[in-house]
Amino acid sequence: MVSIDEPVLNDDGTVVCHECDETFSRPGYHWSHGSCPHPELPPDMARLVRGLMLGDGTLRRHTSNPFVQTYMINDQFLEWLDNELAWLTTGVSLYRTADRGAELSRNNGDPSADASDYHDVYVMQTRTMPQFSEYESWYDGGNGKRFADDLTLTPIDMKVWFACDGSLNWDRRYPNASPYATLGASAELESPAAVCSMFERSTFPHEPRIDSNMIRFSVDETVDLLEWMGDAPPGFEYKWALDSLEQYEDLKRAALGDD
Repeated sequence: MVSIDEPVLNDDGTVVCHECDETFSRPGYHWSHGSCPHPELPPDMARLVRGLMLGDGTLRRHTSNPFVQTYMINDQFLEWLDNELAWLTTGVSLYRTADRGAELSRNNGDPSADASDYHDVYVMQTRTMPQFSEYESWYDGGNGKRFADDLTLTPIDMKVWFACDGSLNWDRRYPNASPYATLGASAELESPAAVCSMFERSTFPHEPRIDSNMIRFSVDETVDLLEWMGDAPPGFEYKWALDSLEQYEDLKRAALGDD
């Protein structure tokens, strides 16, 4: 495998350019307007970003090169993703407090809105990179994202997608029963064949069923899916909790700060 010269993230958040070895607080600006080219994306980083785009990520295109941004209440997951992406991201920051969320709801006509019913919201974004132009076509239809027809899922991008949009589902009438997994992809489900083909091209051994507005896996397929994706990312361990409904709910409360 050919090695890729990568920028280096310093402890203070600055980045050492892969080309000139100079240090920058805004390396994206340097690569866009200076003499050094943008770095290549290592494959695992590219897969993590793709998983985010399959899930809660949004492509921002008002800059010279696009960047990917996501908002989430699960700061543990964003911190993990930020650490995995290293120099490619600008960090995780608080976007809106629970108090502010409740205030906005009251201002919009809900007088009973209380901060205890809301969560702090965090934001993470990548640096601007020309490689992210590949996702511009996902917005061509004008009705949200439409995944590319030739996608091949890998465990890495599937893990991030499942963390964002996946669910474990329990029949609460039978708490000792095993859960099954579902995955939201409402816009893409207009073309079920395109969704199924993403799995057919992957190394995952099953083709899920399209059920209403969900991609659905059987109980046995769910076990295989979680094993295929590998260990749960921090903050979403509850979506990998197959042992019991009680374990699932305990981990979910802890992750969302609802203890």
